[in-house]
Amino acid sequence: MTLNRPIASKLNVTRRKPGERHNKAGFTLADLARNCLLILGLMMLNRLGSAGTIVFLVVLMIWMSKGPLAVLQVLSIFFLAMIANKAFVPNNSVLTQGRFLLLVVAIWQVFVAMQNRGYAMFTRKHVVALVWFCLACAVLTTISRYYVVISLLKIISFLLFTTVLLILADILKNRKGEVTLWFFSIIATSVFLGIVSMGTGVSMNMDRLAKTKSAESFFNGPFDHSQTLGTTAALMIVYLLGLTLFTRHAIRWLSIPLILVLGYFMYLATSRTSLLALGIGILVMLLMVMRYRPSGGIKLKLNFSKSQIITTSVVICCLVFVMDFTSGGGVSATAMEFLVKYDPNVSGKHDTITKELFKSREGQIEMMMLNIRKQPIVGLGFGTSTSEEFISEATLLSAPTEKGFLFLAIVEETGIIGTIFFAVFLISIVRFYHARKNLIALGMFATFLGVNMGEMLFFSFGGQGGFLWVFIVGSILMGKECTFLRRASEKPNVRRSKTLVRV
Repeated sequence: MTLNRPIASKLNVTRRKPGERHNKAGFTLADLARNCLLILGLMMLNRLGSAGTIVFLVVLMIWMSKGPLAVLQVLSIFFLAMIANKAFVPNNSVLTQGRFLLLVVAIWQVFVAMQNRGYAMFTRKHVVALVWFCLACAVLTTISRYYVVISLLKIISFLLFTTVLLILADILKNRKGEVTLWFFSIIATSVFLGIVSMGTGVSMNMDRLAKTKSAESFFNGPFDHSQTLGTTAALMIVYLLGLTLFTRHAIRWLSIPLILVLGYFMYLATSRTSLLALGIGILVMLLMVMRYRPSGGIKLKLNFSKSQIITTSVVICCLVFVMDFTSGGGVSATAMEFLVKYDPNVSGKHDTITKELFKSREGQIEMMMLNIRKQPIVGLGFGTSTSEEFISEATLLSAPTEKGFLFLAIVEETGIIGTIFFAVFLISIVRFYHARKNLIALGMFATFLGVNMGEMLFFSFGGQGGFLWVFIVGSILMGKECTFLRRASEKPNVRRSKTLVRV
């Protein structure tokens, strides 16, 4: 059976040729080292003060003129610098405010590239659903009349930035190998900075920003906050797992030690939200692998058989059970301490696990529920809050809100009407990448939604939110390597051919 050209183009699968080695971008240790040195060198310019940051921004803007791939690379470096440990990248107003100019240049470069390629973005249903959601938010915000200008600016920035990233995910599909190597380098650089932070004694310095005694006990490693570390590490681990399962890159073996180090970082940061999000992402991706059935000549690239994946999962669970039994419940006690953040050896009454998990966000939830009851139909206003901190500090350039649960916040800000449009957008984007068998993108997006259950970053592009969205684009492009077209002469039930593409 052969697959016609239109369907092959739609699914973005790789057509295999005998003896072909799809390694044009290079994926060697030397390539990885060069990328890491470039990323570190550019970020370290910020240590020279405001003058260094100006040079950093100018270099990035010049670099973006090279094309769409450069835009994606620049955005990843910039957002990494924004959320990096302040001992490595000091915080200054030039970097914070310079992001607006950088994002404008990035948007301009992408739209120019889109016109040159004749790309019609409104042919994608999920992009159309995104536009309708933002239009609905704008109308609802105008009706609510609460911080209308700030809300409209947030809607426009979210629409432009998300649209640009989704366009990049389409127009860079022929350079997916280079993109995968680049994001692998970003992860390796982050892990390196985390190890250096432990060796130099700056791995727990987030108290300088939070200015609270409780922050001293939390590990933030390569990033500026422990929550930033936990949520970012969760997406990085799912990305590396996808790289290990589906790609043929020569140095993919490095993913294993990177996963172990990132997992250790997550444990030190005691981020429960990230652990939950990581579990959701891995579960979604593995379930998609188990349910996958070759059809229409499309076959899944998989470095391990389904039976090997199941056996490995069972063995890991058995090992954990044996370790817990032999240690007298030590493993389960450690897990309980991590989940509810209390010492089980200390006497005293503790709340149930559910109460402990929600206790830290109880005030936020109560405030959101109160606002929902006041305006359930149209909502409070996109990107706004009734907290004293928001009211006192909200400006046209900066108006952050702290909300811990995405779907409750959507109902609060956009009401029932806006929530319906948002649900349509989510369903559209999931269906789009599910139809294209992009298992890595689905796993990463599930992880991202899981992260937003405890730390709402979905609509934020000031730092961590922007970094995670850029990583989503990286996963979309790597996910295009998940499948290939089987040759017409190949028997349907043959396991794995020796002529399979090495990417």
